[in-house]
Amino acid sequence: MAQYSDRMRARLEALSAKFADQLPEKLALIYDTYSAIFAGFSSDRPDAAGETKTLLALLRNELHKLAGTGATFGFAELSAAARYFEELLEPFIDSPQGPATADLTQAVRPSFDAAHTALLAAVRSYVREPGDHDEGVEPQLSQNSEEHTASKRDHAPQETSGAATQDLEDEHDYDDTGTLLPVGPESEPNGKDADSFVVYQLDDDPALIPDLEAQLGFFRMPVHKIGSVQELDFSAVTVGLGPEIKDKIILCDFALLDKMPGLEERLQQLTCRPGFGCVVVFISDRDDFAARLRAVRAGGTAFFSPPVDISVVIDRVDGLRGAGTNEPYHVLIIDDDQEQVSHTALILQQAGMITSVVSDPAQVVSVMIESRPELILMDLYMPGCDGIELTRIIRQQDSFVAVPIVFTSAENDREKQLLAIGSGADDFLVKPVKPEHLIKAVSLRAERTRSMRYFMERDSLTGLLNHSNLKGSLSLEMQRANRIGREMSFAMIDLDRFKRVNDIYGHYSGDRVLKSLARLLQQRLRKTDVIGRYGGEEFAVILFDVGTTQAKRLLDDIRESFSHIRHRAGEEEFSVTFSCGIAGFPVCSDALSIAEAADAALYRAKEAGRNQVVLAHCEAGA
Repeated sequence: MAQYSDRMRARLEALSAKFADQLPEKLALIYDTYSAIFAGFSSDRPDAAGETKTLLALLRNELHKLAGTGATFGFAELSAAARYFEELLEPFIDSPQGPATADLTQAVRPSFDAAHTALLAAVRSYVREPGDHDEGVEPQLSQNSEEHTASKRDHAPQETSGAATQDLEDEHDYDDTGTLLPVGPESEPNGKDADSFVVYQLDDDPALIPDLEAQLGFFRMPVHKIGSVQELDFSAVTVGLGPEIKDKIILCDFALLDKMPGLEERLQQLTCRPGFGCVVVFISDRDDFAARLRAVRAGGTAFFSPPVDISVVIDRVDGLRGAGTNEPYHVLIIDDDQEQVSHTALILQQAGMITSVVSDPAQVVSVMIESRPELILMDLYMPGCDGIELTRIIRQQDSFVAVPIVFTSAENDREKQLLAIGSGADDFLVKPVKPEHLIKAVSLRAERTRSMRYFMERDSLTGLLNHSNLKGSLSLEMQRANRIGREMSFAMIDLDRFKRVNDIYGHYSGDRVLKSLARLLQQRLRKTDVIGRYGGEEFAVILFDVGTTQAKRLLDDIRESFSHIRHRAGEEEFSVTFSCGIAGFPVCSDALSIAEAADAALYRAKEAGRNQVVLAHCEAGA
């Protein structure tokens, strides 16, 4: 059974009440459309047959929404009656010849009348029928509809005292096309920020890691020095830290285990406290089994012997603090039923996911370019373009071939479900879907897709986007910038004289340098910026909504920091620099021209002496 907060239960109950309040309007639309279908047969207009088929599709769509949403909110009898009526219509809608006047008026009219009557009877407890089926008379709620609605619900969300109907559209923001913008889990960040952790240095021998504070500072890792066991108290370790600081890394001199009484026990307490997020890294002159065993028993997770390569420490720290943490899944919901959409979005947000919503199929591709969902939940029947057709349109886009599509629909015909999956979808969930089942189905598929996508899209050494996916991201970002009228900068980076690094210090050291630059770029740039390994010692960065002048200042600052990072190869230390070329949109109007302009600027930076950032000639002020 899903566990909800009081606020979440109230919002779900409000959605259910809102659905019940709108039943008269929905039933009136169904009745008017139903009446218009048969009225059309009395017309001798040449377009009467086509209009009738359009009305049949409209009626089917309304019945489908009523069946699905009714099931979701626990109105089982209403859902079953709507589904039965929908099934009667399908042969006439799917027929290539269109509806036959004789068939509709003579053979199936009685069945249609019976289905319509059954639909009204299913909601008789809270909606009364229009008198004598008079045309234009709208069904009305009975006086005790609220009580009847609650009592007749088969498995509605648990009631919350004081819950009232409210307009929930304001839970999302809308863009200028009417598309709902992404909403994430309440009071949860979208992931770890660059400064979401702190490093504590506990040693009495600064020579263990010279200039530790300065070296970690280049990676925006704040360092606090600790001189006593008392300073390692739970409260002391978090003094002055905001709620965004979730991880505490303690770099500890192993020799202090003997010099500082009580240290071993305190470290054990810190690392064993659930949810405290504390990791201990030991640095020791000794490197034997007994020393490593004692470090493990003291709560140590990593162990290094000097001389320590700071890039190795940073890699290990990143691995330790990243274990078990995930960015929220981003789910795109495509459905024209507002109550159903709101219900699904609330359930997924409660589970910590980000949701975007599209009700107009024509807007889907542009929203996918901008929001980059990891999974799509889609209804099967929508006006103007059904789910199967929309799936085929999505699969025509190379960038979206791997995005999972899961249909959620009241359609229980297995052949139609298989037809939907055969169009390019990945799964089919039949409404009503229990919240816990929906969350599990989405989470498992999104996690599997994310894992596969990571290994397919990422460079194995640095973890950055590989060349082909970087180019794909560049095209998508330029489309997005063009669509919403924003600037964008593209930077190409090349390590200076990197062949000499490999020749003198070896490829292992060269790989460490590449990983250090990748780590520095990730730490200093925004989560929304796209970073990739272009090939060899070349990297590239896509900065959305950033002009070239600002991009130059940013990359120049990173270049300066990188030039001061000390790398180790055995007993030797060395540093490396990089050169960078930047071009921007809209001066460069497509992916090819912006890449060529940035590459030309990079070449000029090399020719001018290396270790500098140069703007493309086409940029103002270059």
